[in-house]
Amino acid sequence: PFFAKKQVEAGAVGITWQKLGEAEVMADAGLNDIFLPYNILGEAKLARLLALHRRIKMSVTVDNEVSLAGLAAAFTDAARPLKVLVECDTGMGRCGVQSPKEALALAQKIAAAPGLRFGGLMTYPAAGGYAAAEDWLSDAVKLLAQSGLQCETVSSGGTPDLWRSGGKSVITEYRPGTY
Repeated sequence: PFFAKKQVEAGAVGITWQKLGEAEVMADAGLNDIFLPYNILGEAKLARLLALHRRIKMSVTVDNEVSLAGLAAAFTDAARPLKVLVECDTGMGRCGVQSPKEALALAQKIAAAPGLRFGGLMTYPAAGGYAAAEDWLSDAVKLLAQSGLQCETVSSGGTPDLWRSGGKSVITEYRPGTY
């Protein structure tokens, strides 16, 4: 929490954690804007996520319909929807939907769930793959716009390529800071 608070004091808008337990520790320490870019599965974890969401500003990702169905079942309050981003595999080969069309299909399902809000796209690009990730994400943002979906956030990780981005980009936030 010490270092996360220092990041926020230095201008970070929010913080990112990979595990639900880590997010709970950060919330308990007073951090109130947390992004969890990881599929949450199971009733117990969904209940913990819901409890966090009631306390602080939370956002998460999904890359499949099973995870999305769990979120949609747990989050039903249309007055306080959970922000959900679609995780996109832009070349790393780890997680995420495989094409901009798949991103659109999942985004439409998020937008249709009353207690969820489509919040954008998220990627962890392959090192050195900035240009390919930019093209992939640009295509997805265009498809979303053509379908009437606003893409509020386009989030990218990967500290090694952060400074190579330069110029105009579709990316609206970076998640640097592997430490």
